[in-house]
Amino acid sequence: MANYSEEQVRHLDGLGIHSEEVPENVLDYYKNEINNVKEPSNTELAGHIKKELKFTNVPLEVEQYLTTIPYKKLYFNRQLQNVQVNSGVNSTDTKLTLSSNWVNFQKKHEFNPVHNHGGLFSFIIFLKIPYDYEEEAKAWNKHTSIGNVASCLQFLYIDSLGQIQVHTLPVDKSFEGKIVYFSSKQNHCVYPFYTSDDERITVSGNIKFHTGIKEFAESNTNKPKDYIL
Repeated sequence: MANYSEEQVRHLDGLGIHSEEVPENVLDYYKNEINNVKEPSNTELAGHIKKELKFTNVPLEVEQYLTTIPYKKLYFNRQLQNVQVNSGVNSTDTKLTLSSNWVNFQKKHEFNPVHNHGGLFSFIIFLKIPYDYEEEAKAWNKHTSIGNVASCLQFLYIDSLGQIQVHTLPVDKSFEGKIVYFSSKQNHCVYPFYTSDDERITVSGNIKFHTGIKEFAESNTNKPKDYIL
């Protein structure tokens, strides 16, 4: 059963999280380039993942795709307007830029703890999901009070009563070629998978205003770009 669906996208939309198909030219770039990247990015990231590598010199057409997504959604536009009011950055005249970009080669038992990112917006592109979600769920569905979260991507948020709530995405092969795009301060995590010896390959990155001023996380190598709770 495919877990990526229009209903799933609507649920995300209600949380201010956008998802769509990634254009073929953008997918082709990342699928080819992951074989060429060499520079580790582990010390800048929260992930408990051994192989995390950063992209450099991303083509303009790829960056343009990633930086125009916020203008498609009203909830992202409101965030841009709030930045303009609170920081004095003119969101109308100041361009968005891809400030960091990396690939995760996640192996069995590795995971990403609850964290958020630097910048304004962040994204995850699913290139390869090596497991079947139903197989992952078999071991846990009847043995926990919350059902399965193995192999899932989970977003955390505060509801109107001040309680921590979660939205769980049961990621499977149907997510390949899709992007999930969200506010950088949106806390999230990725649970480990158990049923495959292959790698789960995702591309992530952060978007910010191109002001010419480096963020603290980028100017101080002792401070990671992804902040763990």
